Amino acid sequence: MDLSFWKKDTHEVEPKAQFQHANEEAERFVEATEPQEQFQAEPADPAKAQFYNKISRWALYIGIFLLPLFFLTGTSSPLELNKMMLLVVVAGIALVSWLLGVISSGYLAWRNNFLDKGVLALLLAVASGTVFSISWFKSVFGFDLSVSNSLAAIIALTVIYFLVVNNFEDKGKTLRSVVSLSIVVALAYGLLQVLGVHILGFAVSSSRAFNTVGSINVLGMLAAISLPLFSKSSLDLKWVKNLHLEKVGVVLALAMLFLLNWWVLWTVAIAGMVAMIVFENLGGAKFRMIKLLLPMTVIVLGVFMMVVNLNLSAIKSKLPVEVAPSFVLSKDVAMSALKEKAVFGYGPENFSVAFDQYGAGRLANSTLSDARFFDATSEVMTLVIQGGLVMALALGFLLFSLGLTLWRFYGQAPDESTKDNVGVLAAMTALAVGLFVYPFNMTLMSLLYVFMGLTALAIYDKNRREFNIEEKTSLSLVSSLGFIGGLILVLVGVYFSSTIFMGDVKYAQALVDKDNTKVAELIVEAINWNSQDDRYYRTASQAALQLLAGEANKPADVERNTRIQNYMTTSISLAKRATEIGPREALNWANLGFIYNNL
Repeated sequence: MDLSFWKKDTHEVEPKAQFQHANEEAERFVEATEPQEQFQAEPADPAKAQFYNKISRWALYIGIFLLPLFFLTGTSSPLELNKMMLLVVVAGIALVSWLLGVISSGYLAWRNNFLDKGVLALLLAVASGTVFSISWFKSVFGFDLSVSNSLAAIIALTVIYFLVVNNFEDKGKTLRSVVSLSIVVALAYGLLQVLGVHILGFAVSSSRAFNTVGSINVLGMLAAISLPLFSKSSLDLKWVKNLHLEKVGVVLALAMLFLLNWWVLWTVAIAGMVAMIVFENLGGAKFRMIKLLLPMTVIVLGVFMMVVNLNLSAIKSKLPVEVAPSFVLSKDVAMSALKEKAVFGYGPENFSVAFDQYGAGRLANSTLSDARFFDATSEVMTLVIQGGLVMALALGFLLFSLGLTLWRFYGQAPDESTKDNVGVLAAMTALAVGLFVYPFNMTLMSLLYVFMGLTALAIYDKNRREFNIEEKTSLSLVSSLGFIGGLILVLVGVYFSSTIFMGDVKYAQALVDKDNTKVAELIVEAINWNSQDDRYYRTASQAALQLLAGEANKPADVERNTRIQNYMTTSISLAKRATEIGPREALNWANLGFIYNNL
């Protein structure tokens, strides 16, 4: 049989090649079936993070304790600007320390909660308002009399809020005691100042109007807000635990409320007491009538004092009067400002510009025709004017998220911290009400964020989740970028805050110096430190004008005309520079007109 066709159609394989092919197939099979060695992430080490977390917590303890008490002389404003400097430094140290703990240990603990979203919404609204601000530098850093709504302050306060929520493990007990102790000291010192007892030897502290938190009414707001905190919370710090300072705080707060006897303060205090009664019943603890004795007494006395309007002129006549635009005028300014800049507003810390344009005319023929206002009657209206509809939506969302957070207290199983939590939540409610009836300064805004953090700790304490950031590439990348971004943010914030502070120190020295030549030199130094503050250029133009007047009275010499011409040119150029920095600021144009009229 002829099998040639078979040889043509088949592939002949040599025995050696066939064996090699089979070997390769077997090796591939073994490699496919053997378990592959997988990447094992290093386990997180929380112990490594403890050192850095302790530094972060202690920075917050010290900073939050000092904020209501801190002031420095030698600047144009002993309180606001200096408090913001302290705030930036404290937030920077606490943030960098916490981030170092996360990076070095690979361990991250986080309490996710709905209130976080409200806080971030407010930050984004302030940031967007700053981007579209009519005076961006003022919106970023504020100025000496008002900094609490500036972007720098809100960023620092947001950092503090998140660190309070995520870096404390004792349900905020120690921090709550630190805040209470600070408020007791501030109220005690403020009350002594009001009564004319001056225990500090500084020139600025020799007035009844001075206290460490702001105006007299801010001191009253502090008393109204802290009353429920002192009523329900105890100071658990070892070295003051047996002094019963919470009872001293109740007495001091009531004394301030009766002394000032203003319906706004009583409204906030009554709101806190009502909230205390509500949370007392929502907390799941056994109802006892004696728990309602103090809040009911405060409510009755508050209503009585508002109706009777007890006259304490013997003491109040010696106190300065705090002037503010009425609610109606503030509302009218807000509506007019929103018609012009509806979406993003005028920008943080630019209320005075909106008021000059839409509210000053209403005061033209009154005793307040020369008054300047930097805030509306309430913080809510101030923020809406500065941030527009975006800010209004952010505020609404913040209050909504805060309300949902407070409602979660309902049905929680009572424990040993329930009583203290009631005081925190009631104080938080009083602060929320205060937003609608009074403008906040640096002290009140700081307390708002601290109490929001304490509220989140009280409600979401068990929501704590732990992560090994090495297990997920996304977490590792975010933590690394977060550390780099946080460090850059801290360095930039500290640098600019320091230059602003040094410029303000030189500016304050120039304001009190009597030698025109020295004044000019100090103002030039202030401008070298901070070239974006229009106040410095207005003052410098006036100093050049004074030097011109002095030169005109001197005997004639060869170079006299040249010096006069230089002073004239310098005064005009400095006044013009002020209008370039703040083109919507009425004082800059008034100053420029004054310079032209006197040359």
